[in-house]
Amino acid sequence: MEGDLWDLLAQHHRIVVTTNIGWSVPGKINNMGAGIALQAKLRIPKLPRWYGLTCAWLREQTPVLAYPKDPRIILFPVKPLLDPDNPEISWNQLASFELIEQGLHQLRALPGQIALSTPGAGNGKLPEAEVAELVRRVLGADPNPRRFVLVKWHQPDRQRVPVRCEVHGEIGSFDAPVEARGLLLRTICRQCGLPAIAHAAAAL
Repeated sequence: MEGDLWDLLAQHHRIVVTTNIGWSVPGKINNMGAGIALQAKLRIPKLPRWYGLTCAWLREQTPVLAYPKDPRIILFPVKPLLDPDNPEISWNQLASFELIEQGLHQLRALPGQIALSTPGAGNGKLPEAEVAELVRRVLGADPNPRRFVLVKWHQPDRQRVPVRCEVHGEIGSFDAPVEARGLLLRTICRQCGLPAIAHAAAAL
């Protein structure tokens, strides 16, 4: 179906929020800077901190998890821990088919009606048709497959956001939704190891 995942929340569905396994140093805040993760962050401001702490604790073994303060929100990692020494850069990679398949099996263990978009096919850059086929194969084997609703997610308008290092200047960029205006993300310059900053407002 096509629509807005958040509309299904009001219809007694649980919502899958796709994420990365990463956290800021210091602070242990997960970088939820785009897509459904950003929408969840804007609705639940304490979510990135809780999830960042969880990722820092469980590291590579971070599974699909329900948010304790609102179990209707399900955190589903699609990007693995990229570099244990620089966990804040995990968002900056392609999604992993292996991690997604693992997460789909874990999702089946959770009760209730669950709505999700094709995980990893938006900002994870995976082919949507291939991800949708994987979702249907794994969730279709559930004893009650109709409790899962696959929603085609509409990509919002995008803006180019530069990533700048104090030493090397602009070291890259990424696309972010226009709704991310004012968002400040911190990462690490791979050339010198110093902090680098991406400020969405700078691209407007």
